[in-house]
Amino acid sequence: MRRNRENTTWVDVASCLFRGISCLIGALAIIMLSVLILLALFYGLK
Repeated sequence: MRRNRENTTWVDVASCLFRGISCLIGALAIIMLSVLILLALFYGLK
């Protein structure tokens, strides 16, 4: 039981870290896309 609990906690921590990293990557991707779109519109207006 103790080993199983430790394993589950480690799995939970790993899943939380993976989710946080994936969320950060998604946010960075959205920011990059928005910047690229703004640059394209800016150069298009020029």
